[in-house]
Amino acid sequence: VEPNNSVAEAQVLGLDPGTTAVESVSLWGRIGMPGDRDHYAVVAEEGDGISVIFARTEHGETTGVQVQLVNPAAIEAECNTIAGDDDDSAGDDDDSAAEEPPACCAALSCGSPLASPLVWDGSEDPVISNQALSAGIWNLVVSDTDSSVGHGGRFYEMRVQQASP
Repeated sequence: VEPNNSVAEAQVLGLDPGTTAVESVSLWGRIGMPGDRDHYAVVAEEGDGISVIFARTEHGETTGVQVQLVNPAAIEAECNTIAGDDDDSAGDDDDSAAEEPPACCAALSCGSPLASPLVWDGSEDPVISNQALSAGIWNLVVSDTDSSVGHGGRFYEMRVQQASP
């Protein structure tokens, strides 16, 4: 469901593995414009495992689909802190320069067990296979490896499985 282009707009998948051993959902998505990133949210309990599987379709799927496991709370904690303002205005005794944010902020990898997006190789094998999660809200971010691809015709089919420990 668009828009789902940011953490704030993430489509909640509604998985609840506490009710069964494994909960699963299948969905279609679309890389709608160059640089598009689709965000899907899952709520995890400590030790839940997540798997992501893509499938071939006959609908012009993206050939370079990739998925990244993102921890929004860790990104918020690491990337949205304000160091000294260093504006040298009257009464400003803070002479510290603003620090550069950690590299994980640009890579969206803060607090994630996966440092970068994982690229689908076109097989039926999971791209992410039973990756253990800490408790909290996690985002799966789907994009194309070629950020110039888009313009409405790049579809993907994805199955997400969440298992309780």
